Amino acid sequence: PAQLPFGCLLSENRLNLLVPVCLSATHVGFGCLRLEPVWIQAGEAAALAAVQTIRNGQPLISASVPMIQEDLIARGAVLAFYNDIQELPLEEQACIQRAALKGFFPGYDCRPYDALSVEEARVWLAELEPVERLRRLHQIVEQASASRQALPISRLEAARRVLAGDCLTDVLIIELGDKMHVP
Repeated sequence: PAQLPFGCLLSENRLNLLVPVCLSATHVGFGCLRLEPVWIQAGEAAALAAVQTIRNGQPLISASVPMIQEDLIARGAVLAFYNDIQELPLEEQACIQRAALKGFFPGYDCRPYDALSVEEARVWLAELEPVERLRRLHQIVEQASASRQALPISRLEAARRVLAGDCLTDVLIIELGDKMHVP
């Protein structure tokens, strides 16, 4: 239930040596590292990095972490643990894993079908959208906040739309502006 930085798999003293088992960690960090699923995924990530860099003729330090993460997600790896997503379809689990890598869904309960709260929308927007496009969306979020209601879109649907390339500002303005009667 923790994420490992790719750098901890690389040897400090050798340019092209991966060390997925002999990781350096504090006693607190090792509390998570010692679990079998973590060892398995660290080994899988190391293998994917090796394949990627061999194919590209590059040293391991140049491995693309986003590509490794995407490969792991495509293989069903759990990069962020949640108590409440195991029964979801694999496509939805993958969407949640991608969103988690962007900082969405903090904690161990994803609550994918809960409505997206105003505060969550603010946090997601702060991470994803340029300031100049937020004026109209600000009105939507403020109206929802003033009426103490959640935004009428689920957390999973908002994450799915953003990860599909939709601009969160556009999603919220188009989908929610009409529903909330914001000019």
